[in-house]
Amino acid sequence: MNKQKSIHHQESTMLTSDEQIKRAATPLHSVWLQLILSFGLIFYAAICPLLFAFFMSGNTYGHKIMQAMHYAWTTRWTSILLSLFIVAGVYLFADALRVLYKNSIRTRQSREKQELPKEPKPTKKDASVPLMIMRASLENCTHEQALEALIFYLEQIGFNDIEKPPSEDYGVHLIANSNEGRFAFMLGGVTQILTMTEIENFATGRAYFECRDALCIATSNATKDTKRRANELFVPYIDAAHYSEELSKYFTSIRSKDAFA
Repeated sequence: MNKQKSIHHQESTMLTSDEQIKRAATPLHSVWLQLILSFGLIFYAAICPLLFAFFMSGNTYGHKIMQAMHYAWTTRWTSILLSLFIVAGVYLFADALRVLYKNSIRTRQSREKQELPKEPKPTKKDASVPLMIMRASLENCTHEQALEALIFYLEQIGFNDIEKPPSEDYGVHLIANSNEGRFAFMLGGVTQILTMTEIENFATGRAYFECRDALCIATSNATKDTKRRANELFVPYIDAAHYSEELSKYFTSIRSKDAFA
């Protein structure tokens, strides 16, 4: 029994504010029953003399009704009883109308609140772009900050359809398309030492994602063997401290080669 009570209590506390407003705004069945009762009391007080007429003596039914009304409203106990019925009916009717009126106001306020346009919250990217614009180096960035700075730079130099692979397979952190083709980007040595294995895996990702080239933008947090292996696998090795300058030189060079081709 106690377990059931705790479950019901938990369910009631889990209601959202909108659901609570909706429940509070819904007219209760008791209010409508109260309205019916108020009409019933007033109606009974109105037809009571007609019922008394059946027990009155007279030649015609109209004469009996007149006698019944005189009896009902001049006899002390019947007049008090009918007056109480009328007063109770009017009070219940007015109280029910008051509850329904307040309920309609709450309903209107909740609808107006829901219809108000919500101010868009700034996204993480929008909030951090101004800081990224001022970064000329990716050396002291976190992995996410370096990605945002690189995405912003690539958009400025004409790249489109920039995407992040869902699981960063083969060490590919970004894939971007331009008029020169499809390119894979890797941010290495940002949070840990860049190894030869990661470079070899990245070179495989170039073929897997069908990219023209795979560019490794790495910090100084890399071994000499890693840089040597990148050169052997024809993976352009871009210094993270001067990434914008070196990327600009790289893309200028391949554009000039395409012009001569």
